[in-house]
Amino acid sequence: MEITKYLSLAFALISVCSCSLFAEKDGDDPPVFCESDSFVFGYWSSLEDTMYARPQEYGLISVGCENHKKYKFGAYSNEEDGDDYDVEGYRMYLDKCERYSDVGYDTVYYVMGTTGPSNGYHYFTEEIRDVGVSYSLDWGEGFSAGSELGELFTLYAISPLEYIRRGYTDRISCKGHPDEEIFAVIQKQNGCDKRVGRRGSDGEMYLSTEPTEVFDNFYGEPIVRKVSELTEDDLRLVGGGECYYSGACILFVLKPDFLPEDLSGVLTITVTTDRRTYTVPFNGLAELELS
Repeated sequence: MEITKYLSLAFALISVCSCSLFAEKDGDDPPVFCESDSFVFGYWSSLEDTMYARPQEYGLISVGCENHKKYKFGAYSNEEDGDDYDVEGYRMYLDKCERYSDVGYDTVYYVMGTTGPSNGYHYFTEEIRDVGVSYSLDWGEGFSAGSELGELFTLYAISPLEYIRRGYTDRISCKGHPDEEIFAVIQKQNGCDKRVGRRGSDGEMYLSTEPTEVFDNFYGEPIVRKVSELTEDDLRLVGGGECYYSGACILFVLKPDFLPEDLSGVLTITVTTDRRTYTVPFNGLAELELS
């Protein structure tokens, strides 16, 4: 793998905080350091306050949002010379980190540029408290039209919350999990593994110029629950990544145990957060291929 040296550790001292990240500017300017001592580097909000549901491989239904740069805030919001300087955004970022006890982490972060590394470690700013699933037609015996179907759907998500609560120790990777291919769908869609930066043994910063493998970047630990068994804590911190592809970011995916005989109905997914309830219609049951 070709490795390009970008900046020395000495240059990092001009920053005003304890962690580092590359932010590639327009033109030939070198990357610029920004800092945070939290695992989560920033947060994003949904574009137009809407969610979508889309068919994915392995018989999955993804639920997520479209997002836009102007709806993001994070550690970089404190950079007075940066394009994203935002005093209120930085205050919101610090409040979120304190809320999750996400303070005291020591790592290196990187921002996506023209050829730069992932802008990841951004997460959905809203806290998901509850998920519901229903269908406009009969789903099967005992599940008439409009019935709650949570016990028939398994939810998969990636969250760093428990890792943060453990004091950033004993991380559990999605790599090697029995459902690794399902979590890979989330990571690939969210652009979590575009580039990887590393600090060398000499203390200097290096940036990989080659795409990485899935799960090379750690964005959280696997969550597998029946929808009916979700707790308020399970999905409080999800949606991590760059959301690189068309601004689309998956929050979680659903997989039904089986499909109804009549696939022409509308599946309705309700997502309740600490701010609002989203009603998400899905008309693509005929596109799912259960394995």
